[in-house]
Amino acid sequence: MVVRIRDSEFMALGLERAGFIRWKNHNYKTNLEHFKGWYGASPKSCEIIWVDLQTTIEEEFRIDSDANPSHLLLTLHFLKSFQTELILAPTFRVTEKTARKWIGVYMAKLQLLKIHKVCTRYTIHDRRSPKNKSQAQMNLERQAVYSVHQLN
Repeated sequence: MVVRIRDSEFMALGLERAGFIRWKNHNYKTNLEHFKGWYGASPKSCEIIWVDLQTTIEEEFRIDSDANPSHLLLTLHFLKSFQTELILAPTFRVTEKTARKWIGVYMAKLQLLKIHKVCTRYTIHDRRSPKNKSQAQMNLERQAVYSVHQLN
């Protein structure tokens, strides 16, 4: 079952987690700048990533239906800022251990999803030598799957 979270919900959640308590008083453009400044992506991109993480064909790439969107935002903020768990944990209302765990899980799943989507698109759109690209894609996926197993 896919749990849809709209871009407006990501905007609200992300800005509140980032400490913008009066975000409702600002216009959309200002809120979007703040959101992108914290997470490096738009709320619409977060919505699309969230759906992709739940609906991808590959089970290893998929998140559970009870997954928490705050953990995705936590990971995106980490990738944008490279702050330590000590600083991230209170912002996202989790312990340092929980922050470390979910950053690792989502980073691995995002890496797998990116490889799957980019390599698939690359193979489909460039037909010069699909055999070689298919092998390259398989090697990348093996490396990414190995990374996920290293986390567990």
